[in-house]
Amino acid sequence: MPLRHITTIEETNRLLHEEFDESLNRKFARAPRAKRDFHRPFPPHTDLRDIFCYEHTRVLANDWTVSYNGLVLQVLKLNSPLPRPKAKITVRQWLDGTLHLLYRDRPLVFSLLPEPPPRQPDPPRPPKAPRPRTKPRYNHPWRARAATMHAKK
Repeated sequence: MPLRHITTIEETNRLLHEEFDESLNRKFARAPRAKRDFHRPFPPHTDLRDIFCYEHTRVLANDWTVSYNGLVLQVLKLNSPLPRPKAKITVRQWLDGTLHLLYRDRPLVFSLLPEPPPRQPDPPRPPKAPRPRTKPRYNHPWRARAATMHAKK
């Protein structure tokens, strides 16, 4: 574009629509081998919102919550079957911003929690017993190397 001295958006759009498309078509266009249309028919009852969406996989926590973009989603016990903790949950965010949870391609009923649930502290662990120090055996390879190094001096 600098070679053609194009500096405005209007000139750029004119170049793209009038010259650029035609030159690409002349260079790369090919006639089809067969006249038959190989496109498959669109399946009936398909919701395009489930296709054109953001989809992420999350792991269900022990308290049946899922975290997504700073939100905490609580899976309700109304679901049948109720997924077990540590199960893989699919979070779909449609382009209009609504969220949908799926478990094994089935929708889940959930609610949005206003804040994360309080985390239970881990129970205290007993201190580990100190391990006794061990010496290598008299025929250990380390001792053999050390003996040969001292003998070379």
